[in-house]
Amino acid sequence: LIIGTIICQLGALIGGEAGTYLTTTTVNMRDKAGLDTKVLTIVPEGKKVFNYGWYSVANGRKWLWVCTTIDGTEYTGFISERVLKHA
Repeated sequence: LIIGTIICQLGALIGGEAGTYLTTTTVNMRDKAGLDTKVLTIVPEGKKVFNYGWYSVANGRKWLWVCTTIDGTEYTGFISERVLKHA
């Protein structure tokens, strides 16, 4: 988790999609971009997530690589941009 956090923070140097987002619905955070990938955790609606400029494209949509903390545990993974809005 520490390495994932450091990499996510280093992405700030790249820019692009960087920023704070809110989930618009309860959503799965995945280990890779795409619908057929492992679910790391379920992120509740209205949760703040942070993207530092990195994303991937899969299943015809953009998946942002985001970081968030849920119940004291830090998670880093992919969420489809379709269920995120800028905070």
